[in-house]
Amino acid sequence: MLGALPRSLGCDGQPCPRQKAMSKRHDLPPLFRNSSCSAAPCRSGLSGCVPCPAQNGTAARRPSTPSGLSLARPSSRPSSSSRGEGASREALSKPQDAMPYLGMGCMQAKLETRTPSKMELWRKQYQQDRATELAAKVQKELEHKDKLQFAKQSIMDVQLAAGEPDFFVKDVVASIEKQGALLKVWQCGEIPETIDDKLLQTFQMKAKAVLFSDKLMRAFPPWSLSGLQKECVVQCVLANTGASALNDWCVAGSKELVWREALQSAMRTSELFTCPICMDPLVQLTPAGSLLTGNMWFAPLRKNEHWSSQPCGHSCCRACMAMWAETSINDQKVNVRCPAPNCNYSLFDHDLQSLVAPATFERHQEHKNADYLKHLKTALKEDASLNHWLKSHCRPCPECHVIVSRSEGCDHMQCVCGTNFCYRCGFKSCKCHQSKKRPDIWKPKAQHKSQAVVEG
Repeated sequence: MLGALPRSLGCDGQPCPRQKAMSKRHDLPPLFRNSSCSAAPCRSGLSGCVPCPAQNGTAARRPSTPSGLSLARPSSRPSSSSRGEGASREALSKPQDAMPYLGMGCMQAKLETRTPSKMELWRKQYQQDRATELAAKVQKELEHKDKLQFAKQSIMDVQLAAGEPDFFVKDVVASIEKQGALLKVWQCGEIPETIDDKLLQTFQMKAKAVLFSDKLMRAFPPWSLSGLQKECVVQCVLANTGASALNDWCVAGSKELVWREALQSAMRTSELFTCPICMDPLVQLTPAGSLLTGNMWFAPLRKNEHWSSQPCGHSCCRACMAMWAETSINDQKVNVRCPAPNCNYSLFDHDLQSLVAPATFERHQEHKNADYLKHLKTALKEDASLNHWLKSHCRPCPECHVIVSRSEGCDHMQCVCGTNFCYRCGFKSCKCHQSKKRPDIWKPKAQHKSQAVVEG
């Protein structure tokens, strides 16, 4: 152990005050001089630390070194002038070598050993439930995919076993899968799980129509039938024939016997082969297999490079259609419509000319080309009393300007030209409750190019 450090004495033989202060500052151990329980955190990382006095509620004291004693120092201690700086630097650079600070480590140990709170328990339980739910969802999706794949394969196997070609089976299954109906066709959930034949046939008919309809229409026999009747016969062929046979027909040509059987089936099931007026059959098959259609009339397709008539396709007896057209012309109807229910097709002039007598057709042309607007304005100008009576008891049609008088009934009127309008206000769309000023219905303007505009 080394001796005491040399001390400088004053003139009276006692150490000077400055030397006393320096000796006290340099003689303190580094740990107690540079550490504070409230200023520096515990960096030791140990959990078993001993709490410092400041944490126990006792004030920390700085121990003092007696003036007559000296601390043991290594022999390689620097000089007195740099002794204080060396001690401070050593205490700052290596605090763990002397005595580590263990205050915060104790708090960490308490946090690790305490009981979890309710919020932490709820959060942990929620995370576990969420993980379980996601795992169940993934498992359910995998099971659903496996079920769809099994249903798809089952539908394909049933069709292939029935002798359908492979390309047709793939088209049918692709159509079913696109509509999301694999489990419906397979009847998933029922015991035992089977194929819904009716629903499967529906998808097969759609696939057949896409693949073979145009080809069958081009190979249709030279029968005098309307467009709708031909489509009905083609549908019967598709329903009664498999895809394999249809594919062979498109290559080698269809058989006439199959067409006749399809025609007979269409005549039994469809209303297109019955007159909508007299309900008599329009088509007859002779025992020899020939087709009789002489009594049937339908609007033919007439077109050129700029225009097409686009007929509706409904058929009637020729005598019934002629009577229908003549009655409409006698009622001064400009538009003669098809007698089929819910059909809005209006017959063209060439259609009417082939049905009625020349005198009747000429009268129709006079009605069609008459200038009722000019006649209305002339009648209102020439006679004041007639003008007053017409405005009190009649209304002009907003389309053809024919004067209409109501004897009884509601305000909904239908002109001979087919225009519907309100009798009370005189407009197509009722304006009886319209507050703002409405145009005068007795000063109409022509709406057709064939009618001259007369300024009143």
